[in-house]
Amino acid sequence: MKTISIAGSGIAGISCAYFLVTKGIAAAVYEKNPSVGKQYPMSFQAFENFTDPDGIEFIEHLRSYGIKADFYLKPVTELVIRSPDGKEHLLKSKKPVWHLIKRGNQDGSFDVSLMRQCLEKGVSFHFNTLLPPGNADVIAIGPTKVGGLAREWVFETEHEDVNYLVMDNSFAPNGYVFLFVAGGHATMTLATLGRFDLIDAFFKKTKDFFAGRFGIKITNEIERTHFANFFIPQTAMQGKALKVGEAAGFQDYMLGFGMKFAITSSLLAAQAIAHGENYDMLWKKELLPKLELSLCNRFIYESAGDFGFNFFTAASEQHDFREYMGLWHRQSLVKKALLPIAKFAKAGKI
Repeated sequence: MKTISIAGSGIAGISCAYFLVTKGIAAAVYEKNPSVGKQYPMSFQAFENFTDPDGIEFIEHLRSYGIKADFYLKPVTELVIRSPDGKEHLLKSKKPVWHLIKRGNQDGSFDVSLMRQCLEKGVSFHFNTLLPPGNADVIAIGPTKVGGLAREWVFETEHEDVNYLVMDNSFAPNGYVFLFVAGGHATMTLATLGRFDLIDAFFKKTKDFFAGRFGIKITNEIERTHFANFFIPQTAMQGKALKVGEAAGFQDYMLGFGMKFAITSSLLAAQAIAHGENYDMLWKKELLPKLELSLCNRFIYESAGDFGFNFFTAASEQHDFREYMGLWHRQSLVKKALLPIAKFAKAGKI
């Protein structure tokens, strides 16, 4: 079989290359930037552990695929959520709600670890090389539409570790803010699906809030903006090419935990290529129910407004947070009934 050409070296592109070579298929990754991880240098992101129906942590899924966990990995069992009424809620769980990982092009990042594991298996990487999607076998170039904005603030600090989430429309319309501080590094991200014209004002308000709340002393700070999009495609094919990750619209519409979708879609793409299976049939069986569920959760989240946010955060404090989030990510008759309404409400926006 010919070498499979992959456009893009984000998590979706690198993981697809990894899955292909483990199936005996040569893969080449083409990236317009000079290295992997250029979009998220030194950023914290998270592997969430509450959407798996069997309660299996995502890192265990990675290990089952043969991926070595030789990257930065920190379990999080406690966090604080600030609700619109200004109250702070300490949420706890017996098992990790998520695992923090580092993104970027530095040692210890998930991007670099996965690239090294690919290189060990013979994947070739071609940096500073733009592969047009029309020449690719797999398209992993990230989002191509602006459905949401994420403004990120990365810095170094001597402050103690922090896991803090803000769910408040006055900070991030129809979105959220999180601050992760661990081991002297910090990432604050404001994600919003509304009022893009005011993102500078919301971002300043959020920075001022955290500076006052924690008194953090900051060095080596970097600010950057990313865009994201969620949509449920009719097909994840572009001609004969397979689209993976956000290039196909695969994203968690509720809280933006997209790495699971990126990696799972890449696994399915490799399976389709290796065994001559129908990629659209594979992802619709595995991912479509999860995409639709995240759309329903987003519809409920936005419809409930501040009252709903206050109720959610107060209720979360009374439960094991990972288990409570797991309940929200289970299908139900109510959510199935809401799905057509949610799709209609989001028509033209996703």
